[in-house]
Amino acid sequence: MSEVEHQFEAAVVSRTLVGIFVGLGVYLLLYGAGWLPALFADDISLRAICSKSIGFIDKKGLTVIEPQFDEACPFSGGLAAVQPHDTENRCYDNPSTYIDKAGNLIATKQKYSTTRSKTPLFKVQIDDKMSYQDKNGEIVLPPKWDNADDFMDGVALVTNWRTPTQESGYWKQHRYLIDETGKTIFDFDNYIVDEKCSDGLITVSDERTRQAGVVDIKGKLTLLSFSGRCGRFSEGRATASPNKGKNGIVDLSGNFVVLPTYDWLGHYSEGLVNFRMGSEKGYLDRNGKVVIKMPAEASGLGEFHEGLAEVTIGGTPGSSQDVVSRDDGKIGFIDKTGNFVIQPQFSVGHGLFEHGFHEGLAAVGVGSGRKQRFGYIDRTGTFVIQPAFLGAMRFSEGKAAVIFYHYISLADIIKYTPIMRRCGYRR
Repeated sequence: MSEVEHQFEAAVVSRTLVGIFVGLGVYLLLYGAGWLPALFADDISLRAICSKSIGFIDKKGLTVIEPQFDEACPFSGGLAAVQPHDTENRCYDNPSTYIDKAGNLIATKQKYSTTRSKTPLFKVQIDDKMSYQDKNGEIVLPPKWDNADDFMDGVALVTNWRTPTQESGYWKQHRYLIDETGKTIFDFDNYIVDEKCSDGLITVSDERTRQAGVVDIKGKLTLLSFSGRCGRFSEGRATASPNKGKNGIVDLSGNFVVLPTYDWLGHYSEGLVNFRMGSEKGYLDRNGKVVIKMPAEASGLGEFHEGLAEVTIGGTPGSSQDVVSRDDGKIGFIDKTGNFVIQPQFSVGHGLFEHGFHEGLAAVGVGSGRKQRFGYIDRTGTFVIQPAFLGAMRFSEGKAAVIFYHYISLADIIKYTPIMRRCGYRR
């Protein structure tokens, strides 16, 4: 072998070794930072944040708004809250940028408008404060709150944080109920908000005595006859958890229609509520009568939407505080007689963000792990939009947000590591 060939071989070996060591170094760096396991795990949060992968489809499965967002909410009032991919240095748990149905960003007009339009109000972040704008981007309420919820029934919950005192040593939420003019109609000082507005009522409990109560949309507080937590009202009924730990059902006066004897009760939906008591599982009507009994192998019971409820058969049951399984099992749908109209056949997954039927379609998954994909079925259980997405939300106003498949580059990981650490995505 000539001297030149020896030099060439030595150069190849040297560069190969350098490549191995550099690759090993990158591997150890990513592993130590906590990101390498996330890339190969089933958790899609990291992929969704890095890969600008959320867009919108219509009911034919056609992409109507290209994937370009890190987070998105369903359409409401003609607009959808989104988190554009190029927004840095913030967490993605409260998107307040809006798009219309054509995918156009609604620019927030920094000038305060003194004229109130009749369009719905949408929360928006201006610098470090929350405010509200109308559908045209006109700011109609001044930015002065640390956090803000959406308007429902003409009212919204807003929050300011109180500076820690020497006595308490911790920050405290100070919440208000405001109307669409920004006027405070109830101050929740010394009250804990248990459930947000539903059926025109907000359920609360006294911070010191834990006595339950309800606040209506006019700001009137009515104390109920027990101490503990009260769930959201629907059709004049709500689940309640007195301090004894068991769960029952109360009416609008706070009287127990069903005594607190259940281990778990969900929330009423379409006149029924899921329950668990010992090994028994099923659904109760408004008067607490068991109208559907489910078999022991039912590991998760969902709420009714459009006459059907999602039920998980097999797998590991959910936690002691939730009857909906998040583990293995097969998902089907029952009607209000308890019969399966769609047999259990779909997989349980973390990419399914909203369960049940909405606008005639339900998002379901097939496969498992990294091969799991989500699509949409009709009420016969037939796929009308094939499972091709990493995640799927409910349809609203004819459109649904879905997560498209995109790979993550090393540059994305390095760029977004500080943001993800702050948002709690380290594994």
